[in-house]
Amino acid sequence: MSIGISQVVAQTGAFLQEAGNACPGVAAGLIDSISAAGQRGAPPLSVSRALVAYWHALPRADQGQRAALLPLLRDAIRRGATTPRAWACIALGDPDFHLVREATAGYLGTPAVSVERREQCVADVVDWITRELPLNRVAAFAALLDLNDAAVLERLVGLRGRLSVAEASTVWASCAGTASPAVREFIAQWRSDEPDCR
Repeated sequence: MSIGISQVVAQTGAFLQEAGNACPGVAAGLIDSISAAGQRGAPPLSVSRALVAYWHALPRADQGQRAALLPLLRDAIRRGATTPRAWACIALGDPDFHLVREATAGYLGTPAVSVERREQCVADVVDWITRELPLNRVAAFAALLDLNDAAVLERLVGLRGRLSVAEASTVWASCAGTASPAVREFIAQWRSDEPDCR
């Protein structure tokens, strides 16, 4: 089921003034709000509150500190304390390419999930990119490529035109070592369509 993330992000501004110092400790404080946002039955606005807490933490949390959240969240999901929906908070709220790529992969379901859930999650991430919701939408795009799914690649053909030349170059570089013939072909065709970037 879609988490209505577009509506959630649009509503986050209403919480900025009340959020204050929402996360007193980086990993310890954030993991609670992120996990709560992903729990079954959690209201959509819990994602909004978690995003606000995350954004408040960004100025005082370096990449290494934020990366420490990933194994904590992975463990919480494995224990059943939350669901993969919680990954959306990092996928949307972090500016770092590698963290967003990994968080988006977690949201999409890695390892593989049910076909129905994967299709809905792919639709969500495509919507995020279309609406420019993630702080690093290039990483979200790369995570979709990482699925190595023919149907997803077909959808991305129409989406890649939304990326700037610089963003496209970042995607190409991030996939330079892929072992997937389909993704290599996708990138090669994309590059041929962008003569200024070859």
